[in-house]
Amino acid sequence: MRTTSEKFEPGLEHARALDRADELASFRRLFHLPRRGSRALTYLCGHSLGLMPKRARAAVDVELERWATRAVEGHFDEGGWLAYHERFAAPLAELVGAAPAEVVAMNSLTVNLHLMLASFYAPSGRREKILIERGAFPSDRYAVESQLRWHGRSPDRCLLELETDPRTGLIEIEQFETMLARHGETVALVLLPGVQFLSGQALDAAAYTRIARRYGCRIGFDLAHALGNIPLAMHASGADFAVWCSYKYLNGGPGAIGGCFVHERGMQDETLPRRRRFRADTDRRGLAAQQSADPRDGAAFELARDLRPRRPRGTAREVGAIDGLPRVPAHRRARRRDRGHHAARARRPA
Repeated sequence: MRTTSEKFEPGLEHARALDRADELASFRRLFHLPRRGSRALTYLCGHSLGLMPKRARAAVDVELERWATRAVEGHFDEGGWLAYHERFAAPLAELVGAAPAEVVAMNSLTVNLHLMLASFYAPSGRREKILIERGAFPSDRYAVESQLRWHGRSPDRCLLELETDPRTGLIEIEQFETMLARHGETVALVLLPGVQFLSGQALDAAAYTRIARRYGCRIGFDLAHALGNIPLAMHASGADFAVWCSYKYLNGGPGAIGGCFVHERGMQDETLPRRRRFRADTDRRGLAAQQSADPRDGAAFELARDLRPRRPRGTAREVGAIDGLPRVPAHRRARRRDRGHHAARARRPA
């Protein structure tokens, strides 16, 4: 895509000139624009909710028809719901600048941020603080504060904020390095935006990651305002993780599923905690949960209603449950079923 160094001039005529020179201007006709009477409005809220693509209605209708006519069998159709995350892996990887095994579509941004913090924030000794930018998106700050409290740390003491330049409102990388030079030995994790939502500033993820790693800190990025908006190269940046939503610049619609990136380095680190999840094999007669996941497998960080067509790698087969609920081995379920059957017979009136 071309970039321009043309000096910005406020005013409608300059804006229209930029529109005429925009090589993506033809894409405008692919979206529904909100209207006031007969006039299409100029939409400047894509950073909050992207416009509805004109093809979206037909795509949703296809899935509604599949649900109506196929019900649960719709999971197993060609193009069905069973492996939706596998179909999204390659296009998401291209947008993120990563390998398909490093990305997954699942959950919402804040849920994914909690999951990433659960794995990558590991306070130990003096290294217990999290560094974010001042003016971070509120839900990111809430997630960070709650993770600190979960680990018994006070946000007043363990949440550091990177100040922006008071003249420009921008994050300065020199200030970032100065702050880590002063506090780096106490910082366990850095969380920064790909694009800062208030200023529109795009951060150089690779540069910030190099500095964070120099001081022994893990680093992740919130790509909510970056993915689909600017070119990204998260694998090359070396960042530990990233999270995003898809209802802004990916135009996925309200409630659209989010996603996350985990660098392959993290997938090979067997010391990182992972939250196990529900999985199933290809046998439709029963849904069997994978007993243990290979920590080198990118899917080991997935936590969703994941019905991947894989064989369980363990020798014992358990009947799956939603993560966070107990999983009862099949032979114990059989005993419980038998006990319930006999108890029912005992209660049956003569």
